[in-house]
Amino acid sequence: MKITGLVLLLSLVTFTSIAQNNAPLKENLELIIEDAQFAQLIGNYQEAIANYKEYLSYQDNAEVFLYLSQALYDTGNIHKALDNINKSIKLNSSNDLAYYTRANILVDLGNTYSAINDYTAAILLNPNDMYSYMQRAFAFSEIGFEQEAIRDFAIAIQISPTDAKAYFNMASVSLFYKENNKVCAMLPALAANDNRHAELVLRTFCI
Repeated sequence: MKITGLVLLLSLVTFTSIAQNNAPLKENLELIIEDAQFAQLIGNYQEAIANYKEYLSYQDNAEVFLYLSQALYDTGNIHKALDNINKSIKLNSSNDLAYYTRANILVDLGNTYSAINDYTAAILLNPNDMYSYMQRAFAFSEIGFEQEAIRDFAIAIQISPTDAKAYFNMASVSLFYKENNKVCAMLPALAANDNRHAELVLRTFCI
């Protein structure tokens, strides 16, 4: 019994030692992510993808699946991007950026209704993100829901009243649906609040 116990103990120690030697230290994993994010930032997507995959070969991580999905999306690998963002959301269903990212992918795949559901999920998790409202507005406009689109652009403007992009997008959709009178009615308020940039954007539609 003593010999068997000793062998078992030695085997356990040896196995633990091997596992520790094969697994990178936490600091090394952090370096892999730093290298991947820098590569992605400068547009070296293939290196970024390789580094994210190396990290995930050691452990699953919701944020890393998200980063990998974004890198794959940027290289046109839409279906692989979708697979990885699904994994991210499965691990962490409370990240609004993950739903926002998946919604963008679904729009490119032509699944607009599902994309709207994901933009809505992102908004529920982070109601102060103007971009989720703007992207959902575009999705609404694609399926002919002009009032919903205009409403979302209006909310985006409320969140960020000095951001001219929201005004421009709202004006574009409104003009397409011949609803530009509603947008032009905002001009006096913009002038009164000295929101010059947004005012100039709208004036291009209201001449």
